[in-house]
Amino acid sequence: MEIVLYVFGDAPNSSRARRNLAAFCHANPAMTQRFEVVDLITEPERGVTDRVVVTPHVVVKSASMVRHIIGDLSDTTALAEACAGVVATQSVDDAKAG
Repeated sequence: MEIVLYVFGDAPNSSRARRNLAAFCHANPAMTQRFEVVDLITEPERGVTDRVVVTPHVVVKSASMVRHIIGDLSDTTALAEACAGVVATQSVDDAKAG
């Protein structure tokens, strides 16, 4: 699973999203082993790839699923549900493959 947070410079909502994602990752290390923050000021083409039209914007990816979350992650419920859904899907896919 990969988590990508798209931000726009140091805008207030982007700064909050960075802090909230860092806190979420610290509290949930098993679910968030791989994450990155992409600043669309310096890497706008990355946002095109993931169809990002507003920031802050989180994309949770696995081989078989992509989930999008918009906002500063003040409420991490949607992020937790997206990560749990991806982990559950990966477990089912692994069971089918094995």
